[in-house]
Amino acid sequence: MKTQLIIKTSSFKSFLQLFDRNEIVKDFVFGDTGYKSEGYVDEKIFNGLHRVEDILNSDYDSDGPTIFSAVIDKMEVELLNDYPVQQYKVCGEDFRLRGLINKVIELNTYAPDTYSYSAIEPLYF
Repeated sequence: MKTQLIIKTSSFKSFLQLFDRNEIVKDFVFGDTGYKSEGYVDEKIFNGLHRVEDILNSDYDSDGPTIFSAVIDKMEVELLNDYPVQQYKVCGEDFRLRGLINKVIELNTYAPDTYSYSAIEPLYF
């Protein structure tokens, strides 16, 4: 059964740090209307590099996208809200979401309150 949870964090890159760096970011849709002097940018800013590690190592340094959705490690991810904190909906199999929660707990150990998450809920179609 598919389930979902909401993860809150301060930046796009901090959200991506929850995933294995070698994972491919599939079905990647991205947009940022406040990026430096360029204004609107889309996924082309990453020059076709769509592994988590490539995006984390990129020069992109804005506070966050206004549009983001993708499939990472067989989980569908989507930016829901970017103010006052970024909220991402993650849908996938229960064991994958529990892995993300474990990563949130681990990273919060080093930098408290960087992430928060909702309870895992069934995804109804």
